[in-house]
Amino acid sequence: MTPLTSIYGESEANAMWWRWFERRTDGTRLDWVSQRKQSIRTALYRQLRLDLEQLLDLRPLAYVLDEAWFLNRKYALRGAVLVPRPETEELVEWILQRESAASPHHVLDVGCGSGAMACTLSLERPEWKVRGMDIDPRALAVARLNARLLRAPVRILQWDMRAARWPSWDLVVCNPPYIGQGMEHTMSPGVAQHEPQLALFAPEADPLYYYKVLADQLRQAMNTALNASIPAKKYKKGSHPPLDSADTTRDTVEPPQRKTMYLEMPSDYATSIRALFGEWNTEIRADAQGVDRMLRVEGVR
Repeated sequence: MTPLTSIYGESEANAMWWRWFERRTDGTRLDWVSQRKQSIRTALYRQLRLDLEQLLDLRPLAYVLDEAWFLNRKYALRGAVLVPRPETEELVEWILQRESAASPHHVLDVGCGSGAMACTLSLERPEWKVRGMDIDPRALAVARLNARLLRAPVRILQWDMRAARWPSWDLVVCNPPYIGQGMEHTMSPGVAQHEPQLALFAPEADPLYYYKVLADQLRQAMNTALNASIPAKKYKKGSHPPLDSADTTRDTVEPPQRKTMYLEMPSDYATSIRALFGEWNTEIRADAQGVDRMLRVEGVR
């Protein structure tokens, strides 16, 4: 049994080996079969030893190779952002399936990290105006690098999601930090030791903290949309509004004001998180493993 097999199991260790070989040699499995009886180059052998040392320290392979794949596109990581997860891919696929390409979407990827969601949406839906925002300067650098490498028409902004106001949006996608302080024991050791703490842990030991922020932002956006859709009533010069000035009759019929959020969430808190958005239309979706991990919220005025 190899050291990696004893830690990760045979199937995962084997998959890691092929990813490593393809990345470090630019070769294929056929190349490996044809060359395996040849002596390994000194430089490659040294790289293998260095990489193996990191893997045995439980550093995720994506950080060792400094790259990860997300919906068939390769993203740089630089060790400063979360490794994209399969369930996050499913969240983006849900958006692409559910939302009309023709709609004039202003999309905001809140806490964008590597920029994988923002870049994917901007490339798959060039009609949309997509922006990503994050508070961490290291994450911003990685997201901008990925946008440049992929030629994705997305703007990356430094912004604290707890700020009173966000850039304008009508669709938000977000995978916020939701691990409560002191809950490190629920995580795999490799994640706890090596992935960025800022992107993992919620403040105040409250897994719902950022979902409350998101709910407040949606409420604020809906109130702003409602006020903007009610024009001030005009009166003739010298006249005064009636005592009952609550009349908000509109001269024209305004189109519905719609705001939508797609959120990734921990399944253990799915019911509590949904309750935070109880005044709007909500829909929970399970991931490929049958676990409730995604929430769609739609507010309409």
